[in-house]
Amino acid sequence: MKKYQALIYPAFTMSEKEVEYYKWDINEYEINKDKEIIENMVCGLKDSNDMLVGAYLQNPAYCEDRYVSPRLIDDLSGLPKTLVVVAEYDFLRIQGEAYAKKLVQSNVICAYTKIKDFKLRTTESM
Repeated sequence: MKKYQALIYPAFTMSEKEVEYYKWDINEYEINKDKEIIENMVCGLKDSNDMLVGAYLQNPAYCEDRYVSPRLIDDLSGLPKTLVVVAEYDFLRIQGEAYAKKLVQSNVICAYTKIKDFKLRTTESM
């Protein structure tokens, strides 16, 4: 039995099915500067979901499988202590936050941290 899991920038759903505790929305991001650049980057990654499904799953129907999209599981109790790490402007951040909340609601010991002020560097700026 696993005693601990560390989830770094976790994707916990590939399903488009709505559940009450999770809805992705760009307005959940606190963007103070470089708004257009960050919104384009975050939304561009979100819009690449079809590419991710094609890369990782043999059949898009698998998106509804609870092992592929654990957000579809009602009760997560029994899972090990969990660390969830998300990045401030990652499109997966909203998923990670929702999963951490769902773990806590299921009485799983969960630590959550959001990395802020991460500076994106390109090869031109190095």
